[in-house]
Amino acid sequence: MALRHAAFDMAAYLSQLSAQGKQRGYKEVVYKQTPQGELRIYFAMPADWSPNDKRPALVFFYGGGWSGGDVFSDGWVAEHFTKCGVVVGLVDYRVRNRQGVMLDKCAEDARSAVRWVRANCQDLGVDPECIIAGGGSAGGHIAGCTAVIDAPNADTDDLRVSCIPNGLILFYPVASLVDGSRAKAFQQMLGADLALKLSPARNVTRSWPPTVLFSGTSDRNLANGILLHNNAKEAGVMVELYVEEGAGHGVLPTGPMDVSWLQYAADFFIRAGVIDKGTQNETPSGTLKKYNGEPVETIQTTPNADSTRMKVKRHAGKTKPTRPAPASENTGKP
Repeated sequence: MALRHAAFDMAAYLSQLSAQGKQRGYKEVVYKQTPQGELRIYFAMPADWSPNDKRPALVFFYGGGWSGGDVFSDGWVAEHFTKCGVVVGLVDYRVRNRQGVMLDKCAEDARSAVRWVRANCQDLGVDPECIIAGGGSAGGHIAGCTAVIDAPNADTDDLRVSCIPNGLILFYPVASLVDGSRAKAFQQMLGADLALKLSPARNVTRSWPPTVLFSGTSDRNLANGILLHNNAKEAGVMVELYVEEGAGHGVLPTGPMDVSWLQYAADFFIRAGVIDKGTQNETPSGTLKKYNGEPVETIQTTPNADSTRMKVKRHAGKTKPTRPAPASENTGKP
């Protein structure tokens, strides 16, 4: 069944992405051809980058309830990590409102993107053993799916190239499709077997990559994030979860003067040996609380109106009006 909006102009959309990427100074590459059109990654390089380097890379996926989203909305992530010497790729993937696909195809595209980066490391100046996948919300979900051994792959992927990253950074991810209030809806949509395969929290193994998670105490997805954390701990994986008191789904510090979540993440990967400390001081300056195994009910707080809204600052320091997180993630509908 075709789900794409009939009025959506794919050619105009791709042209607009190219223009924005060029304006921001990103390197544009096509990583996949699909029946709905080509898919691209927009790379931001460190100031002293050379194609002869062997740098760590961060492959980052935007959120948007698997239905929409903006590949450039996470430019502030790229800005921060390039200063840490990391090559950052912002990935555009298929979503329901543009290409008419369901979330299993979103996850397939994420796996394809990591494979493309690893296969093209020489041109990118990237170490193939230092690739981090990350994202927020639905983007965090599909980033987590890149580490699931049995998750579905695209027919066009070269399976000789691993899509399993060397690290994961997950902001308020949808960590499971088979646990929590939306589990029944997800299983009805995808079938029980596929929903399980697309549930990172339920597929952790001893070879799972080092993972750092972030969530608010008022986020409905917190329990599944804790499930992923606890299962990773049990498997002997290096994993840390940080929570922000009272924050709900989609509330993330942003802007050049407020990058505390990214500082925690960079510090984690420095300690994990995935990125070098270099000249950047990544000692976290925020007030996040590290999760230490407490029962969910002792740290979960009741959401309020403000905790379910995303607050984004312009890089100039001005604020845009708050906007609701995607309806599919606020209402419980997949």
